[in-house]
Amino acid sequence: MVVDVLVSAASVQRTQETEGRSTRSRKEKRRAVIDSALEVFLKEGYASASMDRVAEVAGVSKRTIYNHFASKEDLFLGVIGSMVDDVLEPVDRTLSSNRPAAETLLDFASRYADVMLANSRISLHRLVLGELNRFPSLGEIIHASGYGRAKTGMARILERLVLRNELTIDDLDRAADSFWQLTIAPIQRELLFRFELRKEDISVSDRLRVGIGEFLKIYHCEACGAASK
Repeated sequence: MVVDVLVSAASVQRTQETEGRSTRSRKEKRRAVIDSALEVFLKEGYASASMDRVAEVAGVSKRTIYNHFASKEDLFLGVIGSMVDDVLEPVDRTLSSNRPAAETLLDFASRYADVMLANSRISLHRLVLGELNRFPSLGEIIHASGYGRAKTGMARILERLVLRNELTIDDLDRAADSFWQLTIAPIQRELLFRFELRKEDISVSDRLRVGIGEFLKIYHCEACGAASK
C-alpha cells in the first residue's frame, strides 16, 4: 500500500514536471515567434512580411506559428500585445506601492517610456502609420489592443491614488489621456520624426517630471490635504 502511494506520488510529480516544461517550451516558442515577427515586420513592412519568412527567422515550422496565431494580422497584434504586456507588467507592483503620488506616477511613466520609446517600438509605430492607407482597420485594432490596454492600466493606478485621497478625478479615462499627453506623447511624437533625441534636449526623465508636475496641478486633491490636517 505504501509503495503504491509512493509510486503514485512520483508519477504525479513527473506529470507536473512534464507539463511545466511543456508550458515553458510553449511560452518560449511564442516569444521566439513574436521577436522574429517584429524583426521581419520592421525589415519588410506589414504587406510584404510572410508567415514563411517569420518561421524561417524564428527557426520553427509554419505550423508552430499557426498553433499560436491564426493569421498574419493576429501575429501583428501579438507583437503589439507583447509590447503592452511589458508596460503593464509593473502595474500591480505600482498599485501596491505606498509612495507619494508624484513618485508613483514617475515610476510608471519611466517604465512606460523605457518600452514605448525604445528604437524598435518607435520603428514599429512608424510602420503602423505607413500601413494605415492600405489597411485602415489596422489602426483601430492596434489602438484598442495597444494604447487602450495601457490606458486601462494607467486608470487603475490613478484610481488607487484617488482612493488614497491624493488625487481628485471625476473621469479616469480622461485623466489617463491627460497623463499620456503630458508625459509620453510629446516625446514619442518627436522620435517618430527623428531617430534620436538631440544632446541638447532635456532628458526624458526630466521631461516626465515636468509633465507629471503639470498633471498634479490639475488633479491634486487640495481638499483632501486640508481635511487631513
